[in-house]
Amino acid sequence: MVLVSYQTLLSTVEHVTDNNWGENKLMRVLLDSDPDDRMPYGKPPLSQDQINLIGKWVQQGAKNNGCNENYGACETTNVQYSVFVQPLIQARCQGCHSGSNPQGGINLASYANVKQQVQNGKLLDVVTRTSNWMPKGGAKLDDCTIAKLQSWINAGAQDN
Repeated sequence: MVLVSYQTLLSTVEHVTDNNWGENKLMRVLLDSDPDDRMPYGKPPLSQDQINLIGKWVQQGAKNNGCNENYGACETTNVQYSVFVQPLIQARCQGCHSGSNPQGGINLASYANVKQQVQNGKLLDVVTRTSNWMPKGGAKLDDCTIAKLQSWINAGAQDN
């Protein structure tokens, strides 16, 4: 299974658009109870909410689309770590940057580690680059998400 793009997802994951979880390889590996067979490999299992979200996406046709929570407005005041930054880091960064052997030796599983990357300037740098941005192999963060992250950093990157 190769999940670096929508096209490779479709071409390498058996029955990814099938609503029968017994046939859908993606759902099977997310739900597998054996840690050696479950995705993400070598990492804690996804939460039930995350699995439900992927399941809902499959049930809706596993389309190559996205949702922009900022559609129509970009509110950058009072951005909080617990409400915005932490869920963003969990969803877009911790797949590679957590656990016992995080990519690049950068573990973003705790506020202290995220704050360290803010203080050394690397967090904002890797999401604002015009090439080789993070998340690696993923879509670049949209302008509003970057503006919210910048606002949180400018306000002192508090653990709020």
